[in-house]
This record gives sequence, structure tokens and C-alpha cells, in this order.
Amino acid sequence: MDHPILVVVTGAPCTGKSNIAHPLAEQLSLPLIEKDAVKEQLFDSLGVGGRNWSRRLSRASFDLLYRFAEPALRAGPGCIVEGNFKPAEETQHFNSLIESTGCRAAQIYCHASAGVIRARYAARAAQQQRHPGHVDHLYHPNEMARTVVDGTYAPLDIGGRLIEVDTSGPGAVDIEALAAWVRGDER
Repeated sequence: MDHPILVVVTGAPCTGKSNIAHPLAEQLSLPLIEKDAVKEQLFDSLGVGGRNWSRRLSRASFDLLYRFAEPALRAGPGCIVEGNFKPAEETQHFNSLIESTGCRAAQIYCHASAGVIRARYAARAAQQQRHPGHVDHLYHPNEMARTVVDGTYAPLDIGGRLIEVDTSGPGAVDIEALAAWVRGDER
């Protein structure tokens, strides 16, 4: 690869971003920077609060994610970043990162139907398997499902390549095919 690659795995909450990003990073041998992993470390260091605190730490997590991605893009073949990036808030950050590093962008936009997102979010909150700082129990599943309709988590306008992955169905996503797409040697 001539230029490093920035692989952005994005979409609304409960669309399977992490389930794609982890094996994809392994398949491509690229470092993975996850917004929620950064946020959970901040929770562990600074404490857990309510919705407003969680939102503040989300903003800080995104800022740190960009800060970590820049040297990874300058030093190596690239990196994968994963998070629920909102185009209205994050597009300019990505475009600045792409411009400053000269990297290529490949965006994997994960989506699912509103009903699937609602069910997944309800299950996530009920199972309480995520870090308590995410305050999943304070959000109603319908709030998450609405983001599908209102476009809160649409694809980012960052140029480069874009592939949309529907994770609504029960079948597993073909990670090898996604890796081939990222590399540019689709089968």
C-alpha cells in the first residue's frame, strides 16, 4: 500500500460494529482503536455518572480516538477506528485527519432495521454486560431505533470507499470479503 489506510467502522448503536471491527483488524493486521474502549477507560479513571456525564466522556473519547489514530497512520500501514460516529459532529474531524496524514479512507457503514436495533438495545440493557458508565438502562430502546429513521448515524462524508453492511439478518458477515474489499482486491 502506497498510503496508509484509515478504515472507519461506523453506524448506530447495536448495528454490530464491534463484531465486525475486531475480526477485521485481526484479518488485516491493523491496530484497532475503539471509541467505547477509550470511553470505558475514562469511566474507570474519572468515574461513572448520568447521561450528561456519559455524553461528555463520549466527546472526550472521540477526541482521543483521533489523537491516537494520527500517529498510527503516520507510522504504519494504517488503522481501524470503530464507533458510532455522527456525521454532523465527526465528518470534519475525519477530513482533517485524512488531509493531515495523506491516508486513504475506507468506510464500513453498519446498519440494521429499527426493529432489530430496538430488540438488540433492549437485550443489551437487560443483560447489563457493558460497562455501567454507558448508562444503557437510562435509554429507551425506541430512542436508539429512532436514529435509523432520522439519519443520526448516516455514512460519513469523508471521501474514499464506502460499503454498507446490513447486519439485520442472522447470518454472519463475511470478514474475509470485507478485508478483501479494504485491500481493494474484492473477489
